[in-house]
Amino acid sequence: MEIVYNGLGIERSKVVLFDRQPDGPFYELIEKGFSEGKLKRSGDFKGKVRFEKLIFHLESPAGIVFPKIGQKDKSLECYNSVLWRKYAARVLKAFDLYDVQPPAVPSLTLILRERTQEKNVGRVLDNRAELESVMRKCTLCDVKVVDLAGMPYKEQIRLIRSTNVLVGVHGAGLMNIIFAAEEAVLVEIHPHYRQDRHFRIASRMSGKIYMPMRTKKRVTCQGSSDDVYVEVDEFERTLDGAVRIAREFNRGMSECGLVCRPEILAIDAGLNNEYGRLGVKMGDKGNMRFPCG
Repeated sequence: MEIVYNGLGIERSKVVLFDRQPDGPFYELIEKGFSEGKLKRSGDFKGKVRFEKLIFHLESPAGIVFPKIGQKDKSLECYNSVLWRKYAARVLKAFDLYDVQPPAVPSLTLILRERTQEKNVGRVLDNRAELESVMRKCTLCDVKVVDLAGMPYKEQIRLIRSTNVLVGVHGAGLMNIIFAAEEAVLVEIHPHYRQDRHFRIASRMSGKIYMPMRTKKRVTCQGSSDDVYVEVDEFERTLDGAVRIAREFNRGMSECGLVCRPEILAIDAGLNNEYGRLGVKMGDKGNMRFPCG
């Protein structure tokens, strides 16, 4: 849609959905971001309808995020995209989230899939509780663990926009990295059998940092869904690196990772308002004067 609007000069258009699926979270995204007024369904029209300008979006894997369409011996050699950034800006502005303050502390969000009787597809974390425990070690951090599928879209995008460390197993939900805080890290957990680089490309196209890790243990299957076991030590090392980077975002001055000593955090005066909110005792930064001469 962004290509159409920029290329043809159409700022907003009426959007008609021709699928027969029930309305989901993306209904709200399309309506607020791209449609002039309420979305239409084909059933809303009676008899013959004449459109002055009609644009069809053809679903295809031949997208910029799908490197298999390129040369077989090369990954996609593109490192930024105005188109991607304009698309993200359009959606964020539609939800009044474009000009927002970045997180003051590392804001970690683990997105996952829940297995239900109605939905038994995709990759499910086999040791979710262990990974949550690692994340909650993070000193002076916001930590959230969510299944986005159970949230209205406006709540999804608000959460992602306040996230600067997005964590998850390889899957479509990681595309949300394009809506994360302006400075953000994507930690992608690759199951042993996946070799795709969709979200590495999505991260760099949207100006974000990409940190991958790979599981070693073979997945077990329940129908068309697989249980992914993540090695805890490897996860903690990867997350430590991501948090170490996130502490330097914006005007951050905390040179430490997942677990941070109070005297190091105390150096950063920008964190002073966060201690009470997060229930963390503030340390003493000590004497910071230059000791020599």
